[in-house]
Amino acid sequence: MVTAIMIVEIMGRPPEHLSESLKKHIGLLDKVKGVKVVNKTFSDPKIAAEEKDLYTCFSEIEFECQNLKQLADVMFDFMPSSVEVVDPANVSLAADEATSLLNNLTGRLHRYDEVAQTIQNKEKQMMNQFKMAQQLLLGHGIIDKKGKVLKLTEEMKKAVEEAKKKAKEEKSENKEKTDVPNKKEAPEGALSSDDKSKE
Repeated sequence: MVTAIMIVEIMGRPPEHLSESLKKHIGLLDKVKGVKVVNKTFSDPKIAAEEKDLYTCFSEIEFECQNLKQLADVMFDFMPSSVEVVDPANVSLAADEATSLLNNLTGRLHRYDEVAQTIQNKEKQMMNQFKMAQQLLLGHGIIDKKGKVLKLTEEMKKAVEEAKKKAKEEKSENKEKTDVPNKKEAPEGALSSDDKSKE
């Protein structure tokens, strides 16, 4: 059995959503088989030092897990900013345990590296497409070198008008669906329930 303390920190806004998200994230640790949460505390959101419009808060969690391999799994799943092994004071690993732990770590690192490379490649493709579009618009005199729109082609004006018209129609349709009459109108000449009671 291994006892550890980890600190998980997140940043974002609004502050109330930040606290709720952190508690929900840490709550998943209770569902991990073989892990026992001993204690957890949460800080109040505070304005981040370097970001004026962002907040930060953290949670300190003390927990027990079966072995170092499971501890490593928890580290990768919850990505704490720091972790401290409280007990045992000295840790010994058999060769097969060490091999399993290292293979698990390298496997996860390779997967993260693949994801990072995929994102970088897509970012390069998007930037190339953006530059091509920018050069095309610049060449036709639609934008200036600073990206300011100078003129719209007839096709572009038509597309804008069609988009506005479609948005207006959708808004009108949604309004008709929500406009439900309070009560049905009686056919002309029919007696109401009040009139019938008077007869």
